[in-house]
Amino acid sequence: APGPVLFGIENMTINVNNNNGITIGGGDRCWVKGVEISGIANSGILFWASSQCEARRNYIHDAYNFPSQSDGYANMFQYGNSYCRVEDSITYRVAVGVLMNGAAANAILYNFDWYNGRAGLPWVQTSINCNHGPHGIMNLFEGNIAARFQNDAYHGSTSHGTLFRNNFNGLHPTFTSERQLVDLARASYYHNVIGNV
Repeated sequence: APGPVLFGIENMTINVNNNNGITIGGGDRCWVKGVEISGIANSGILFWASSQCEARRNYIHDAYNFPSQSDGYANMFQYGNSYCRVEDSITYRVAVGVLMNGAAANAILYNFDWYNGRAGLPWVQTSINCNHGPHGIMNLFEGNIAARFQNDAYHGSTSHGTLFRNNFNGLHPTFTSERQLVDLARASYYHNVIGNV
């Protein structure tokens, strides 16, 4: 069944209390704008198999039971997303600011991420993970301020990504280990890393 078309959620405050936040599956030109989400379990904003969708000017913070939770992905692109973007958003006290699984031709622009953590991982966590699924391709990451960028290659490869004018600082309020600011793990091909600090 097709998903929502030209559907938007704007200007709300949601405490999901150990549930998932907003999920848009099979969406076409949908958006989430100006929304504050806290208490997430797995994800704050999840786009699944969607096209031309947008998450903009959102504040996603304090995953449920932070920092002892197993998940808590603020913005998640789950399988088959393309031409979507996350822009001008803030993520704080979550597992990962942006997590992508098999996403192509998306843009992650001008976001701020600080203080990530999860159960049993006492190191500087990844802020933006460009691929935790099968092959992701041609994604743009521009102007973000965050601790770490990673392609973890856990479930597959990625290629032709561009990191442009980001600031990756390796900072965390407690931990200092795993300060790999740009971590293109195995199966990372043909990436551009240009003008970053």
